[in-house]
Amino acid sequence: MNLKEFTSVYLPLLEQKLRDKVKGESPLFSALQYSLFPGGKRFRPLLVMATTHTLGREVEKSLDVAAAIELIHSFSLIHDDLPGMDDDDFRRDKPTLHRAFGVGVAILAGDALFNLSFSTIVESSLSPYQKVEILKIVTRALGVEGVIGGQVEDIAIEKEEKDLAKLKKVYALKTAALIRASVECGGIIGEASEEEKVNLRNFGENLGMAFQIMDDVKEAEEGKTPRYPDFPAILGIKEAREKGRVFGRKAVKYLEIFGDRGKLLKEFVDIIIS
Repeated sequence: MNLKEFTSVYLPLLEQKLRDKVKGESPLFSALQYSLFPGGKRFRPLLVMATTHTLGREVEKSLDVAAAIELIHSFSLIHDDLPGMDDDDFRRDKPTLHRAFGVGVAILAGDALFNLSFSTIVESSLSPYQKVEILKIVTRALGVEGVIGGQVEDIAIEKEEKDLAKLKKVYALKTAALIRASVECGGIIGEASEEEKVNLRNFGENLGMAFQIMDDVKEAEEGKTPRYPDFPAILGIKEAREKGRVFGRKAVKYLEIFGDRGKLLKEFVDIIIS
């Protein structure tokens, strides 16, 4: 099964799971639905499911955790867009949540998604051991050594600052951490060996770096101006693209342990670096 076929089968199941999680007619539920639908690429939850599939386990077992990862991602975007953060007016071609519903509701909607993600993991049909391991992975990816720490670093970057080392740190924490966690969670559900877990973690880390750099390249090619100098602004589009591809090639190396089973995960890399 290639990635296109995999997505056509399992993405509708994920979408239904997400809709079931935010059923309701109150203003808060309206805000949650607004933030989740229509969604983006669902890149992170697809990684959870694809990793589970790569390890030979039933993909349906990973649906709750995949949904939880998307709830977390949506929470991070809502808070990232707030006036005290990036102060963005649009997300996915429509007004950001705080523009549509107000700052107070946006903050609380983000908090609600964050809380809902953890209850979704805890209430899943996974074993107690798997739930604890996944909660460890997720909390590490979100905390001071992950998304929250990355957002603090992001805020601290000066508008004209050209510091590639600092930029890499922001990317590793703010973007790559949750992508890595998505792969690691799939590894826990798929009952990966210790060696496989290490390779999956390194795969996810490098995939996350490639993802963010190539996203910068795409925006630079579209003529968008970054908030502060990013990889294309510092290195130029051509060299930045090559940096992204270097991380992509590193990611693929860590899939060699899986042989032909790694083809599905390799497609995630191919899509990003092309």
